[in-house]
Amino acid sequence: MLLSRSAVQELYTKRIDRYSSFIATFQSRHGMQALLRRSHLLRPGLRVLDAGCGFGTVTFAFLEALREWNLDYETINAFDLTPAMLARFRSELETRGIIRVQLQPADVLALETLPPSWTNYDLIVSASMLEYLPRSKTSCAPLRDCVHGSRETATFWL
Repeated sequence: MLLSRSAVQELYTKRIDRYSSFIATFQSRHGMQALLRRSHLLRPGLRVLDAGCGFGTVTFAFLEALREWNLDYETINAFDLTPAMLARFRSELETRGIIRVQLQPADVLALETLPPSWTNYDLIVSASMLEYLPRSKTSCAPLRDCVHGSRETATFWL
């Protein structure tokens, strides 16, 4: 059953702590970090988009994997549908002193609301978002427009 946009927002606002516990119990961040560390995706100067970022699980795994390899990134932009998730993500960024990650409320099905500069990514990452999209070959098509055409690019769905 496909949830409406408002139902998804309500779910992740009311149950944000349960979702956080679920992520912690299954050590999702550590698993993502291990996948990234062993992948060919990490290199210096990446432009990264975290689509449906939630409270930052993939971004923090990515940052830790980069740190372990002593690599830096050019840009990390992240968007999510739920303001409560973005608020928690923003708070954790502030706690960690991370200032180079830009957050924006947005719906993956309405990317025209993103800033015009949010393009030319080397890597698009996402976790726990696809199950909320219509089952269509074109649901994620707008994300392809965010990828830089001449660089090696990858989309990493977790």
